[in-house]
Amino acid sequence: MASPARLTHLLMNDARGFLGEVRLPIRPLTLLFGANSAGKSTALRLFAALGEAVQSIDAAEVPFLGGPPQ
Repeated sequence: MASPARLTHLLMNDARGFLGEVRLPIRPLTLLFGANSAGKSTALRLFAALGEAVQSIDAAEVPFLGGPPQ
């Protein structure tokens, strides 16, 4: 049985609080910590936006969301 697809990193480009392209690795346990205004809340908001985008997609059309294999 194949293991389910998993998010491995988040790539941000000029997101609020981040200059240029930033790659945020995602592991089974990921901790975000840093000084005030370091971008922790921005990263969390991007996850929320990603979740909303995925929920708005028809899962039947995307293989790793339950659709037919391509």
